[in-house]
Amino acid sequence: MPFKIVRNDITKVKADVIVNTANPNPICVSGTDLAIYEAAGKEQLLAERTGIGKIARGDIAVTGA
Repeated sequence: MPFKIVRNDITKVKADVIVNTANPNPICVSGTDLAIYEAAGKEQLLAERTGIGKIARGDIAVTGA
């Protein structure tokens, strides 16, 4: 599959994954991070992130869609 850059609302794009460089702590207060939490279901995603805990710089975490 070719690489493609799309300028759009990240929460409205049909994609296999959304990669978000966000605060390493499980919080959602503003910007792109908040938009992703709201689109995913804020309480459910926050519960998943709380279960993961702090994400160290350079590490990744995967949550459900």
